[in-house]
Amino acid sequence: AAVRRDHQLVIGSKASAYAISKLEAAADTAGLSAEEWVLTGHLEDIRFRDLFRGSSLFVFPSKHEGFGLPLLEAMALGVPSIASSSTSVGEVMGDAAYCFDPEDVSAIRDKMDRALQDDEWRDQLSKHAMLRAADFSWDKTAQLALSVIEHKFESKSQNALGTPRAGPIAREEIAEAIVACGAGTSPGAQKLELTAQCLAVNLKAGRQDTLFLDITELAKIDGKTGIQRVVRALLLAIDQDHTRGLHVQPIFFDEHRFRCANDFSSLFLGRDVSGDHLIDFGVGDHYLSLDLNIASIEASEPILKEMQRRGVNLNFLVYDVLPLMHPEWWPAGLADGFASWFAVVSRVADRLICISRAARSDVAAQIELNSSNKTRSPKLGWFHLGADIKNTSPSVHLPRDADDFFGRIVNQTTFLMVGTVEPRKGHALVLDAFSQLWRDGYDFNLVVIGKKGWLVDDLADRMRACAKNGSKFYWLQGASDEFLERAYLSCSCLLAASEAEGFGLPLIEASFHNLPVLARDIEVFREVAGDAALYFDGSSAEGLVAGVLRWVRQRELNEIPEPADMYAMSWRQSADALLDQIEI
Repeated sequence: AAVRRDHQLVIGSKASAYAISKLEAAADTAGLSAEEWVLTGHLEDIRFRDLFRGSSLFVFPSKHEGFGLPLLEAMALGVPSIASSSTSVGEVMGDAAYCFDPEDVSAIRDKMDRALQDDEWRDQLSKHAMLRAADFSWDKTAQLALSVIEHKFESKSQNALGTPRAGPIAREEIAEAIVACGAGTSPGAQKLELTAQCLAVNLKAGRQDTLFLDITELAKIDGKTGIQRVVRALLLAIDQDHTRGLHVQPIFFDEHRFRCANDFSSLFLGRDVSGDHLIDFGVGDHYLSLDLNIASIEASEPILKEMQRRGVNLNFLVYDVLPLMHPEWWPAGLADGFASWFAVVSRVADRLICISRAARSDVAAQIELNSSNKTRSPKLGWFHLGADIKNTSPSVHLPRDADDFFGRIVNQTTFLMVGTVEPRKGHALVLDAFSQLWRDGYDFNLVVIGKKGWLVDDLADRMRACAKNGSKFYWLQGASDEFLERAYLSCSCLLAASEAEGFGLPLIEASFHNLPVLARDIEVFREVAGDAALYFDGSSAEGLVAGVLRWVRQRELNEIPEPADMYAMSWRQSADALLDQIEI
């Protein structure tokens, strides 16, 4: 009874309607309430890893398996595990003491009961899991496969004519004989260059597998956009992650080829490197485009295809596909450029990795809508961004009157908006709502941090005029990351009014600084903030007015949602989740 009270049974699997009905019947027979067991349905790989890590015990009662990969994945994460003794599963587990007869319900129950109530034995299971999992790796599997293949060929050392085959020893002798022949003439420069290219393509010469991080736009200029803040943060976090056995190499496209961004890395990452030489790539390498490289994507497509032919895994970060869904929000040239970028990456990518589950759904819909190649589509994944501004290589600068400004607003009800002023960001709606609140006698402050974007000339004129006419509205363009962090700490509430987003980075940055959030009720904000934010109806200014007043009332009653309840990852955790998506 104690075990059932303290633990929930989670079945991580999709199931047919028939299988679900059988499980429900079994649960009823066993007296399990709906709160005591869960059938998850289909889960993304990253959610399975979260499920593994949150488990007290992993039970694998399979009767028929070719191997037992779910068991090995759980063990690799150190999850205490017990498993069936049948077929290959017992072999993967590696110790009969941790196995049970899958046909014997009592045996399964006894093993589960001991594992969940005997802390010492559960620790023993966890240690065994990690030690056993270390015996399995794709490298070892490949080496064993090669050994078997070579042995097979060596055992048939002669062909039908009786001629010895070229085994490992024969290959060395042949190479020495070729060298001994000599050509008698010196090759020209062109032949030497071709020979060098062939050697580079076919021989890795002990070179470590490399993760190429494409930062083409950032290497040219840091535009201080939200995307480039993400690029900086992920670049720093991945560069500091030395646990995955890959060399991390930032690169950029020079209009013709990809080059190592060594000069940039020397300044930004503090690396002792110089010279932006051409990259050398091959099987086992991974390419990850962190930047939104619209200007260079078409010119780089042939090189990307060449990299793919030579065994490089191609991955692209997708922040959103809003220019495809709402081209009216962007200048025509930019929307057309984005459409070209998306067409290329959809053709060449092995994987597109989105910054939210909602963005992944949008990408899947656009691929289905626009792809002319229905036989090959990239894999799709998603992860969430980090929240700690200090780990984004933040810009550091405060104007002389910063202390005076924050001193004025810190003890007043102040709403903060963060992001470039664009048509979709909701600034016009917010200004309408706050103008009405000010007319009604409310003295709330509204602080907007973000530079002027496109297609907002009339709105920008209105915002500048509003900032001049009163002391309750502040528009701060070109603010540093240091200033932004002070704003998160000094304001009363983050106001997120966007009509659409790929993620909503300010929400988790606000949560990281314990700043309450009032957000437009859209899918991606619900995904990011969950119950840790208050939401408003964004269909009209009146809806926002009602939302602001409701937030103020709930604050007075100490009933506003706790921002700390929002799950905000560090950039290191975000980078780990991204690399998990690439499967390295």
